[in-house]
Amino acid sequence: MNPSTDTLYLEHGFDLFTDGVLLVERTGQIVLANHTITTIIGARDKANVIGRNIATLLLPERQHSLVCLQPTEQAVVPFTCSMVLLRCLDGSVKPVEVRVAEMILAEQSLLQYIIRDLSHQPETVTSSYQHGYHYHALFVPSSDGMVLLDDQQIIRMVNRPILDLLGRCENEVVGRSVLDFLDSYQEDVACSADGQWIHANGTRLPVQLRSNSVVLNGKTVTQLIVRDMREQQQIESQLQQTYRAAEDRAARFRLLVEMGHDLMSAGGLEQLLHLALERAIDFSGYDSGSILLLRNDEGPLEVCVSIGPGSVPVGTQVDDLTRSISGRVLKQRLPLVLEGHGETIGTAWRTYTRAIPSTIVLPLMTREGTSLGVLALGNTEDQVELGNDDLDALQLFAAQLAVMIERLRLHDENLHLVQQLGERERRLRDLVEKLIVSQEEERRRIAHELHDGLAQVAASAYQHLETFAHLYSPAEQYVNRKLEQALNLAQQVVKEARRTIAGLRPAVLDDFGLTHALRMEVEMLRSEGWSITYEETMQINRLPAALETAFFRVTQEALMNIRKHAGPTSVRLTLICTPEQVRLEVQDRGAGFDMHAQPQQKGDGHHIGLLSMQERMAILDGSFLISSQPGQGTLIVAEAPIPRANMPIMNQEMASVVPYPSSSGRSRLIIADDHDLSRAGIRNMLQDEPTLELIGEATNGREALTLCQQLTPDLVLLDVRMPEMDGLQTTRAIKQTVPQTSVIMVTMHEDSDYLLAAMRAGASGYLLKDSSRRELLSAIRNVLRGESFLNTELTRRMLQQVARDDVGIATEPVDSILTPREHEVLQLLVQGQTNRQIASQLSISALTVKVHVKHIMEKLGASDRTQAAVRAVEMGLLEV
Repeated sequence: MNPSTDTLYLEHGFDLFTDGVLLVERTGQIVLANHTITTIIGARDKANVIGRNIATLLLPERQHSLVCLQPTEQAVVPFTCSMVLLRCLDGSVKPVEVRVAEMILAEQSLLQYIIRDLSHQPETVTSSYQHGYHYHALFVPSSDGMVLLDDQQIIRMVNRPILDLLGRCENEVVGRSVLDFLDSYQEDVACSADGQWIHANGTRLPVQLRSNSVVLNGKTVTQLIVRDMREQQQIESQLQQTYRAAEDRAARFRLLVEMGHDLMSAGGLEQLLHLALERAIDFSGYDSGSILLLRNDEGPLEVCVSIGPGSVPVGTQVDDLTRSISGRVLKQRLPLVLEGHGETIGTAWRTYTRAIPSTIVLPLMTREGTSLGVLALGNTEDQVELGNDDLDALQLFAAQLAVMIERLRLHDENLHLVQQLGERERRLRDLVEKLIVSQEEERRRIAHELHDGLAQVAASAYQHLETFAHLYSPAEQYVNRKLEQALNLAQQVVKEARRTIAGLRPAVLDDFGLTHALRMEVEMLRSEGWSITYEETMQINRLPAALETAFFRVTQEALMNIRKHAGPTSVRLTLICTPEQVRLEVQDRGAGFDMHAQPQQKGDGHHIGLLSMQERMAILDGSFLISSQPGQGTLIVAEAPIPRANMPIMNQEMASVVPYPSSSGRSRLIIADDHDLSRAGIRNMLQDEPTLELIGEATNGREALTLCQQLTPDLVLLDVRMPEMDGLQTTRAIKQTVPQTSVIMVTMHEDSDYLLAAMRAGASGYLLKDSSRRELLSAIRNVLRGESFLNTELTRRMLQQVARDDVGIATEPVDSILTPREHEVLQLLVQGQTNRQIASQLSISALTVKVHVKHIMEKLGASDRTQAAVRAVEMGLLEV
């Protein structure tokens, strides 16, 4: 076979194998070999292998036929492996494992032999052999002792390592019980077990035993593998001695390293000294010790900590002799070892040093040479001799201790300063928190005053002007235009007041929570042309008031910054609330900015707004992150934990009930509003209607409920926000106790959340206070006829919200239930049209429309037209 590029690459790859590899032609001639196979068969190089016939290397004996391994003209039958004997070039044989596979090289079919040497794996291989000839070939050359036992534990075969362990010849061992040579033996040693092998001279040698079963010539025998552990025990003993020496050396270094940890863990100087003295005593082997420090640079030495037998009380001042010894140590800056001076040291230390054979005194000096005191160690039992390495380590230990004492003193001073700064920071944080709370309360107060004052006056002025325009319609066209302009201007004032109130403190934030307030902001921005998406994941319904306010203000500030600085952009707003925390993300694709650059225009408020958001999150123990690059937009992430706290409930005073005398023949109405001007405006708009009779007025929800229970009116005009009971609570109570009374909400709140809540509470209509007289009368007439009247724009928003909230909710299809005509009526009903308007558009009678509406409500399970519209959107019957 001629070498080729593929052959060269293949040969190079085969040389990376740890197993031997041969490529053999169908004739049996070897054409390629790797280095591993030359090592296995004992060849000098590959040239001694290539060209040989594979049959000269593999030995089929007894029942181990190699027919399946011999190359033939037929395809090779693939198999997992086969254990055979390999004849080496020196004539010896080795047990090997052979795998054969077919491969195509240069369009020629070759056989690939992968050969693994098993001569060094007796425990694995011998259990796989079932024939004594092959087993004996592995048994004899094993480096471990091997014994074959019959079922009576009689030795039937041993190898040379066993005879060497026993100090006996083969005929002295074979035929005897294995218990004659082992102190103990278990038949089933599934894993390694320790034992003792009895030598001929009676010596017991440590061995490791393992046994398993093998099948030889059809009989099951026990194979016992015996490993001599004497050399291993000697190695382990040497390793233990080396380890102990290394551990002694490591202790010195560990003493120094742990000092750094002491400085970090010590709560003060006393704790540091106590920890340091304990480690010095443990390291030196002494049982007593003291640390003495100078009160000042020239003051007396004083015991600061003392441990062990005869310890000296803390605060004891030393005598002249001790001061002399310590002064010599500090002057020479070297440790002083005292032996046998237990009775000669002065009286103050006599109790401590009595009968102490060994004492060592080490100086405590800083790197600048400042003397701090001494470290004294002693032993009360025997004299302890310390080596030079130990003395050097203790001296270095004392030097580090001195540095740490000095640093700890400085640390205490710095800690005191930090505590003062921290206290100032806490006071500043409290002031900022109070400032933010005060600002929010001021916003709430101004919003409330605007709602109860300016907004109500503006709404009442519009209502009175509307009434005036109805009662005194001038003939001149010019005067009519001026009157129309005045009406539009008054209505615009009401809308501006409503928008200003929402900007200061939206009532929906207090009544419905953060998510509804954010939806309101998003809807307002969309109406201005913003491209904004809002996503929310809410695992809880409401948050504490402080959290809702803070996150709403952060959102407002972030959107304001986008409006000012980002330019034309798209915005993504994400709110995630779990029981543990709140996370808000505001991301835009606008201009972005350099976070490290100074503002180009002074007073632009950009960084002030970011600081405000950071402060709000800091007060809540939260975090505030901002990421921005020029041209890449900006991402703001605010997070805060949710505390376990209850929100306060505000109580307001109750006003008095104002009932009216009733008469028959007309629809009976009640007005409930806590603002006198609003009630007066509605009263004036209705006073000339002959079909309506005002039978009472109420100034809060509880009064309205009482009047309804006493007078059972046909209709109640309710404000949404009132003291005692708000309009929503009052509506639910009225529909439960006086179900025949209908309710129309008349409010300043132009928000779909209030509309949806009112419909779910049972209201049949929803009007804004700046609605015209015609809209008010139309709503009253529709509701009294059993229909509904809703603000068109708010209804559209409400239905869109319902559709978003119920995305993914599986509902039962009803397309087959509603007829095509009912679908047409339903579509117009959702648009808020009356029965007459639907009849006119579909060219059918109003009675027919009424019948269709009745059938639609029955099929959708709705109690009125509004619920039918909401139900239709929830079920996906109509697109909003």
